[in-house]
Amino acid sequence: MEKNDRKKTEEMVSNRVLSMFAAGAILLWALAYLYKMFDYVPTTQTAVTVTKIAVAVAGVGFLASLLWLVIAIKKKTFDTSKIVNPATVMGLFGVIAICCGMLLYNYILSMKLIYIFIPAVVIYYLIYNVYQRAFFGLTVTHGIIAFALYFMSNSVKSWALYVYAAVCLIVCAAAFLACMSACKNNGTLKLGKCSIRLFDKINRSVIKTAAAIYGVSALAVIAALFIPVYAIIYIVYAVIAFVVCCAVYYTIRLM
Repeated sequence: MEKNDRKKTEEMVSNRVLSMFAAGAILLWALAYLYKMFDYVPTTQTAVTVTKIAVAVAGVGFLASLLWLVIAIKKKTFDTSKIVNPATVMGLFGVIAICCGMLLYNYILSMKLIYIFIPAVVIYYLIYNVYQRAFFGLTVTHGIIAFALYFMSNSVKSWALYVYAAVCLIVCAAAFLACMSACKNNGTLKLGKCSIRLFDKINRSVIKTAAAIYGVSALAVIAALFIPVYAIIYIVYAVIAFVVCCAVYYTIRLM
């Protein structure tokens, strides 16, 4: 029975991940086509109209899905095993609204970001469903830190450096405090009536490891304020290398 249950779980996870990859590919193709419409003068106005409609529809869909999610949680009918559930539908509408809103703001710059944003969402979904919760938390926090440092390396205003550095330090502090709180509740972070599992297993080294990781990350961010702007990109590479090493480590643990 255990083998059958495990096989069903693996098939369910595979179907969910493949469905998300397919949805991401279709959405990326549609947005790329919309970008071409923006870039071609005779169809620019049509592209603007279509994008505005898409933002409106996605916004309504997001709110409707949020209401659906709240009702499902209250009635205890929310089933995460289903590929189509309130959370995934809400996430899909949210991504569409963000991407289309970005195209309306600046379609040239936005399309470059969209080529990163959508694959990143799909990869995060894969990590969330396949890997341990600790690795998912690391990828989220250090993804934010890497992006903030990247913007620091391209910043031309001194005050922006401190804003991005503050964002990174807040992420480090919040992540460490969340780890401490979760360790007191068997790996679960409680936010009122809601709870989020941050760790699959708890041991004595979790807090020390979290302190070391986010402490070093915070020091790296502070160091970025005292080096030339063009050199900050090397800290970004270091953060990415750290995430890759974590990916190798957690992949080995899955085997």
